[in-house]
Amino acid sequence: MHEIAHLWANKGFIGTTVGGHWGYASTGGQLGGFDTLEDLGSNTYKGTVAGRTSFGTFANGGNSIPYSNVELYVMGLIPESELAAIQVAINPVAGNGAGEFTADEIKTYTAQELIAANGKRIPSYEVAQKEFTALTVIISPENAIEDTKKEAIVTSLEDFFKQGPSSESTYNFWTATGERAHFSNGINASSIQ
Repeated sequence: MHEIAHLWANKGFIGTTVGGHWGYASTGGQLGGFDTLEDLGSNTYKGTVAGRTSFGTFANGGNSIPYSNVELYVMGLIPESELAAIQVAINPVAGNGAGEFTADEIKTYTAQELIAANGKRIPSYEVAQKEFTALTVIISPENAIEDTKKEAIVTSLEDFFKQGPSSESTYNFWTATGERAHFSNGINASSIQ
């Protein structure tokens, strides 16, 4: 889900010190950031995500968390009226404790400021794509993958693509989007160009 999120984010939507990711911001999603921020005083802060003791600046544990509010927005899965304000650390420096960092300040950007700076999402939420098709290709020497491994790969892919809760303890695409979008891996002749 992290790599899928890169199709839309973070391509300059907010300033970051972690290229292509959310960095030190209240984005708390697949591409990093926190969802809770504690001011420890003296320009020192502690960020956490999903109730954990820390957060990642470029990722937050693979498929163990859903897409965040801003990720859903840039993907076209929520309208601009649902976009939440984002706190961004200015000149952040990682601290010694888990999730701790220093910053010159924490600047809050409202949804209106974010939209004004980036323009309205195109296409709009109303017409943005919500159904996707994927093709999975595995390249390996002939017979290099054992049958049990092939079965595990197929099972994992089916779980990721299904429109229903994941059978694993992680999110699949459908649940990570809040049941707003899904992938299909059904390939037919009309899909191949």
